[in-house]
Amino acid sequence: MHQAKNVGAPTFWFAVARHRFRGRTTGAMTDARHSGFAPESEGELSRSRVLRRPTVVTTSKLSARRQFFSTVPSFFQNNRARHCAIPPPVVIKLAPHSRAIAKEPHGTQSNVGAPTFMPARETEAIILKTFPLGEADRLVSFFGRNSGRMRGVAAGARRLKNRFGSTLEILSHVQLWYFERETRDLVRIQQCEPLESFNKAQSDHEMNTGLAAVSEIAELVLPEHEASEPMFRLILLTAREIERRGNWLLPLSYFAFWTVRLAGWLPRFDVCATCGKPFGRHVAFQDAFHPGLFGEEHRRHGMKPVSFEARELAERFAKERLDNFDLALGQEPVRELREAGFNWIEHHAERKLGIRELLEAS
Repeated sequence: MHQAKNVGAPTFWFAVARHRFRGRTTGAMTDARHSGFAPESEGELSRSRVLRRPTVVTTSKLSARRQFFSTVPSFFQNNRARHCAIPPPVVIKLAPHSRAIAKEPHGTQSNVGAPTFMPARETEAIILKTFPLGEADRLVSFFGRNSGRMRGVAAGARRLKNRFGSTLEILSHVQLWYFERETRDLVRIQQCEPLESFNKAQSDHEMNTGLAAVSEIAELVLPEHEASEPMFRLILLTAREIERRGNWLLPLSYFAFWTVRLAGWLPRFDVCATCGKPFGRHVAFQDAFHPGLFGEEHRRHGMKPVSFEARELAERFAKERLDNFDLALGQEPVRELREAGFNWIEHHAERKLGIRELLEAS
């Protein structure tokens, strides 16, 4: 019997592959891994016949091995002994995932999950009211010429050093920049520049009461986000006349009359609202619970009179500008017309005007 010597592992597998493809795979073949010997050279392979634990390799096993090795790349088949014990290296490529962000035009609906942008807007506005918000901010209600009545937050407006200054005073005429987000009701006010300030009227208590009445009525009557050019010019004209005249008696009556007319609530001043009978030079009556003017036959308890002079003044209000009126007008017709306008505003708005008590006291 020949003595088996050690040969290299690649030589052994080369011999097994040679016998396999020559059709000798049905006989008994030896496995050097179980023999305890390792053949050293290819020349001594023929003498390695005696093995301690022979292993029979059947055709089915060889078919499975052939199928396995056919799927392995040629690189690992030629270098099997060197690379089988070492796992192939794993290369992980990391690429940053970036997404381009573009500004969408206002008014277009963005996709789901896309970032929402706040486009900057600019408008000519009148400051209606301000309220304290938090420790240093203010909640500002303003009426824009192009945007309508809106509310926004002026960050840091209550601090001693702020970028707004006196531009947020009542009925100040300003140029305003703000940021608007579709998912929020309040806008963020970025900057205010004064166009016209009524410092004289704002510093006087009596005239400031008239400005507050204009502000409250505008806040009550004007809808949100609805521009109204006539109402914007009316508020600005009333504030200018209050400061020019030094009192609010005639300007506030003119403002109340035109507010009712622009809102579509102005009744007829020549006939009774119930029967349609002309008033002539007789006194008409009105109250806050019934819209319109009524004659003596349909007068109810609590109604206040509207004289013929007051009705004539209403016709002049409808035809002339406020700055064309003479200062020497009767106070009683002006007061009657103002009270009628206030009552009709409260009736249609279904809310009381809190400023009326201060007006009566002043």
